[in-house]
Amino acid sequence: MSDRFTDINGLLHYGYFVDWPYEPPKLPFSQATLEAARDERSTLAALDESALCDHGIRLWKQVCRRLLDSRSGPFVVPLSAGLDSRAILAGMADQGAPNLQTVTFGVPGSFDYEIAPDVARQAATPHERIDLRTIAVETGRIDGIVQEPGRSSFLLDMYFNRAISDRYGPDCTYLSGYVGDVLAGKNLRDSQSVDWEQARSRFAHKNRHSRTATLTHPDAQTTALLPEHPYVSADLMAFDEQLDYAVRQECLMRPIVMRPDYDSIAPMLDEEWVIFMLALSRDQRQGRRLFVQLFQRGFPALFSLPTTANGGLPLTASARAVQTHQRRLKRRRRLLSKLSRLMPSITVPLGNRSWQYIDFKQGLNKRADLTALFDRGMQRIDRANWAPWIDAQGLLREHRDGVADHGKALSVLLNLDIVTRAGALNLPPVEN
Repeated sequence: MSDRFTDINGLLHYGYFVDWPYEPPKLPFSQATLEAARDERSTLAALDESALCDHGIRLWKQVCRRLLDSRSGPFVVPLSAGLDSRAILAGMADQGAPNLQTVTFGVPGSFDYEIAPDVARQAATPHERIDLRTIAVETGRIDGIVQEPGRSSFLLDMYFNRAISDRYGPDCTYLSGYVGDVLAGKNLRDSQSVDWEQARSRFAHKNRHSRTATLTHPDAQTTALLPEHPYVSADLMAFDEQLDYAVRQECLMRPIVMRPDYDSIAPMLDEEWVIFMLALSRDQRQGRRLFVQLFQRGFPALFSLPTTANGGLPLTASARAVQTHQRRLKRRRRLLSKLSRLMPSITVPLGNRSWQYIDFKQGLNKRADLTALFDRGMQRIDRANWAPWIDAQGLLREHRDGVADHGKALSVLLNLDIVTRAGALNLPPVEN
């Protein structure tokens, strides 16, 4: 099969380009940093967890101090209801950062939209919310993102994230929680792959973006675009983690949350912080256990507030309390959904309140801008025959008719349409 066949199927499987037409993916830190983390393990192993937390708190404050000394601000922290942006806000506020602004995008009812203002209030920082329902999707602006420096990822996600930098402009420093949760251990598997081939196979299976429809050709080899060899030996970093950082984080997440043409910084990629987090034991990193303890101890007021990390409740809430809370939210959503049929002005929260973007289930039926974007995109894909085994317009109809929630599949196909029109795949153009 041709390289173009592989490229198209890679995009259809993962939703983003792993390799071509960009540089091959790579780890976000050097081998020397990983070797330093390995050498630090014995030192940290000699400390009890109370001492580890105290050490980590001091280190995090130093990270934020160094950041403040290197920039004059203003600083903008995109604040979610998660833990990473909260940790950045806590550290920067603790160090007396001037001109510190927090901002949240989302839709009413989502955890980010409802919880983040309380976090900002506790930190005594100004805060703004951007309601994504008011952000019109402009085709020309989305097309322009593909032409900007750096990789493209999920273009609608990039578009909505740009609402923050578009609002505050190029003269600010934007502080992202990029890779913070992964360094803390959020994505650690219960079992590790024994070799590189197993890690590649498991990564390809886990990172198939569309689950309601198979978009790839039956002959596609979805591991073909993944690196053929590990970046470093397994004693420096487990094989599964290497693929997570190099492919998922660098190719998927970084383009979404860090705008390359603006001053975007990921404080948790500070070398000393990376060494500390990766030098912790697997048990301490599993489920972000020590990370949570550390920030609860260092910044108890901020880390006592509700968070998406525990189902919209504080970190101290029990699993049973979270389940009860989730059932209550579902009952309330069902009630509001029924009432909205009588009073259309009533806002029905998302089914998944951890989701920070618009509700594609509703948006593709109710928003004219999204309707036009997806209608034209799916028509072009079918007319061009770029992937003749896919019925793009059929998937869109099923989605609108409620047969299946093809939101993820349609987002992947929209990416195919946009990057192809931008010339990334060298495919024949199709008239609108």
